[in-house]
Order: sequence, then C-alpha cells, then structure tokens
Amino acid sequence: MRVANIKTNLRKFFHHWITVTNPLHNLGKTERGVLAELLYYRYLLSQEVTNEDLLNKLLFDYETKNKICEAVGIPKSRMALVLTALRKVGIVNGRSLNKSYIPDLTIGDKQFILAYKFNIEDNDKGVYKKEISEKVSKNSKTK
Repeated sequence: MRVANIKTNLRKFFHHWITVTNPLHNLGKTERGVLAELLYYRYLLSQEVTNEDLLNKLLFDYETKNKICEAVGIPKSRMALVLTALRKVGIVNGRSLNKSYIPDLTIGDKQFILAYKFNIEDNDKGVYKKEISEKVSKNSKTK
C-alpha cells in the first residue's frame, strides 16, 4: 500500500478531507469550502457539546455561519444558497450534516488514515487493446 504523509493543521485537515473525497460528492469550490468549515466547526463544538441536537443548533446558528462566510470569503447572502445546494445533494439534512461525510476523527487525534479501494471495471470491451496492438504492430514494421 502506498502512503502519502501530509502535514497539516486541524482546519486544513477538513479542507484536505473534502478535496480527497471529492469524487464521492463532486461539489464546486465554494460548496467544498463551506462544507470543510462546517466540519471544522462541528469538530470544535463536539469537544464541548455532547448533545447532538444542541451541537447542530450551534453549528447552524448565525454566529457560526458568519465565521464560515468570513473563512471561505463569501458574502452572507451566498451562504443560504450554498446550504440549499448542500441540502439538495443530501449532505445537509435540515440543520444537521449527513454522518457519511463526517470523518471519523476522535478528539485529540494527531493522525488520520484514509484508504481508497478502486473497483476497476473493464468497460472498454477491448477497444484500447486493439488500438494498442495496431500501434505496436505499425511501429515494429517501421524499424
């Protein structure tokens, strides 16, 4: 298995998380930034708040949303549009985040390991094999 060691801080970790999981959600740049910040603030809040309902209430309150707007560099009016877009794709459900998008990072962890498993299907039906064979054959005749 190949391992890439990435040095980061906590806030940037969540941005990296959203970037490397992009094939699973295909969000635009602004949506990725907002989601990363939501995950960051959720993590910070979870250090003090154990009640899930209260945690979600604080995560989506006015003050937190303003901090996220500032961090991402978007106007407050854009935040509602971004949250609507995240709701449409099932990442935000009402006033909570879909748990499948939240990394399993325990408070105080200094390391997080993410592994990808690619299931490669042979959808090309040999088209490229024929093309490669023809190319090899053509080049061997020219020598």
